[in-house]
Amino acid sequence: QTSRCSHRNSSRATMATTMEHPVGAPQQQQEAAATAATSSSSSGPIIIDTQHDDMVHDSQLDYYGCKLATASSDRTVKIYDVSGNTYAHTATLQGHEGPVWEITWSHPKFGVVLASCSFDGSVLIHRESPPGSWTLIHAARGLHDSSVNGVT
Repeated sequence: QTSRCSHRNSSRATMATTMEHPVGAPQQQQEAAATAATSSSSSGPIIIDTQHDDMVHDSQLDYYGCKLATASSDRTVKIYDVSGNTYAHTATLQGHEGPVWEITWSHPKFGVVLASCSFDGSVLIHRESPPGSWTLIHAARGLHDSSVNGVT
């Protein structure tokens, strides 16, 4: 079986996310982010500055371990391409009116599809097609009287 990524699943590192920004001048922040993004360490977690404006509630790697999605109280989902110990922010998905609690990737036989749920009672389903372009393909709103806390 061939993976879509440049790395194999067996070499996946444990992921950690942080919403804190490096301290210092803008140039120092950029250097710190570049260092974190290109760390050559092969063991331990990869620290990712998600650049969310509020708490991160969930993070999930896709089936191949190539894409990371993060869900936040800032009402957004952020997508990153991950390869080895490097990552690149590729998209910010919006549409929820409350904190996003959980996200889940579909099996790849359905394409690159991501579901998210929120305190606002909604479930949103986005598809990436073509690569780098995300489209909202379904919005389930008004079906619940309160928060939707999980998607699987």
